[in-house]
Order: sequence, then structure tokens, then C-alpha cells
Amino acid sequence: MDIMASLAGGTNGLGAIFKLSAAGSITLLHSFNGHDGDAFWRVPDHLIETQHGDFYGTTRFGGPQFNGVICNNAYGTIFKITADGTLTTLVAFNGTNGFAPTGLAQDVDGAFYGTTDEGGIGFGGASRTCGGSGGFGTLFKLDTNGLLTSLFLFNRTNGANPRQPLIRGSDGNFYGITYTGGASNLGTVFRVTPSGDLTTLASFYGTNGAYPLAALLQASDGNFYGTTYNGGVSNLGTIFRLTVPPPPPKLSLVPDGSGGYFIRVQGTPNLTYRLQRAPNLTVPWSTSAAQTAPASGQLEFHDLFPPTDRAFYRTVQE
Repeated sequence: MDIMASLAGGTNGLGAIFKLSAAGSITLLHSFNGHDGDAFWRVPDHLIETQHGDFYGTTRFGGPQFNGVICNNAYGTIFKITADGTLTTLVAFNGTNGFAPTGLAQDVDGAFYGTTDEGGIGFGGASRTCGGSGGFGTLFKLDTNGLLTSLFLFNRTNGANPRQPLIRGSDGNFYGITYTGGASNLGTVFRVTPSGDLTTLASFYGTNGAYPLAALLQASDGNFYGTTYNGGVSNLGTIFRLTVPPPPPKLSLVPDGSGGYFIRVQGTPNLTYRLQRAPNLTVPWSTSAAQTAPASGQLEFHDLFPPTDRAFYRTVQE
């Protein structure tokens, strides 16, 4: 069984969610009515099924303030729908915290992360689609209690108008594209941590592509692949590959209460690390046994007998 969505149609012509059986039978589960979402211009982004069997998604427009006029005061929603078609609106965006959400990605803890194409900095009350100043877009987190937190506001310099859902990388961070903004205002590729620290990984400048429009894909080789709408030799678009080195691990020390230390390492999932210790920086380092980081990337080493005066710690990746 697949649960899918459409950008138009349904009872109200504002989009619908339907179920497709293995035999090809279609069952209409829900028709959007504007107040609970409006899929005009964009299909409700790909639904995500949770371990509880519910489905989560977004609509570009719509919300409780919907007044029958597309774009006006109804800036998109996040919703949950059960397999039998019961829909609950979880979030209605207000422009300041985002406008026109582009889909969701789920973390291992169950929280959802996503972007909005517009809203945030530069929000002027109406979408570009309707001739207004819609803003540069936002990045948000929706926790398991339904609380929405704005993690990052795009400002054009660091990117603008992310139009595709984030993807969760093998390192536990999220990756995405912005359609415009960056060094040449032709789009960017970025990485963001679950806490909202964003790094611009690449800016497009025409020759290497312009206006990335499709979601990224991380392949089995660890690299990210994507496409741009314009740019390249003939200005007809490009296919690109982005190689991203893993971020350096972060260490923290916690006393064990017996004179030793737990050394906690935030590394990259599936990479193998060893902890090294030295009493000063002029002598050889002693090395611990290797550990491979789990999906969370979190490791813990235990130094039972550290030097009494001082010690230096570092990790090495195998």
C-alpha cells in the first residue's frame, strides 16, 4: 500500500491524499479545503511514514486563515494523516516563522526537520508567486511533541529559497539546496546540524551550474549528487557531485568520580576512531582500542588513570 498526494483535484480542487493498493485501486483519503492546507502550485511534498503507521507531510499554502484567495494570510501547513484518512494540522506557518514549506526529513529521535521556500527575513506578506516579497526562507525543527522551532533564517548571502526537502546524511547531519542566494545569487548547497548550525558547502556561479532545483541524493560512495536548472557550458543545466569531508570530532571530559575521566566523542556514524593521550605535546601519544561510531555518532572512552597534573587528548580516525 502506498499513500500519495496530488497538487490539485479532490473535492475542493486544492489537492488530495489518496491510497494506491498493490492491485492498482485508488482510494481518496482526504481532500484539502484551504483551511487545512492548499496544494496549489506544488504537490504536498512526499509523505513520511513513521513507526506508528501515521504519515506526515506539508502543504505550500493554506491554513486556518485561508480566505479563499491563494497566497493571502495562509502560508502553508505541516500535517499528520492516519492510514484511514484522519488528518490533523500540526503547524500553520505565519510568514515570520516560514512560508511555503518544502517537505520533511526525519531524524533518528523522531523529530522532523525541514525548510520553507519563503518567509523569515524579507517577508513581505505575499508570495513571489503572487507578486509579493515572500522572504528568503527558513529552516525549522518539529519535535515529537509538536513544537516548532525556527533553527535558521536565510538572508540571501548564505542562501535563499530552499525549494526541496532536506535529506539526512550518513553523518547524522542534514543536507539541502537553496535555489538562489550565495556568492553569485545562483544557489547553494548546505549542511545543517540537528542543533541548527549551518555551513555553506558550495555556491553556484554559472559555469558550475545555476539554480539547483532538485533534492540532493547521497550515493553509496558517500558523495552527494544533484542537478541545476541552468548554468554549465550551454546554460541548459548541469549534473554535479559534491564530496564533503566529515566534520572534525568534538571531545568533552566528564569526571567518573574515581579520579578518572569519561571522554565523550561526537564523531561521524560508521567511522572508526581511537583516543590518544599524552602528558605533554613533546612525547609519544598512548592509544586506546578502536571504536566505531553508531548511528548517533556518539562514542565514550574511559581513562581510568589519567596523569595527576595534566593530560592532552585527541582522536585519530582509521
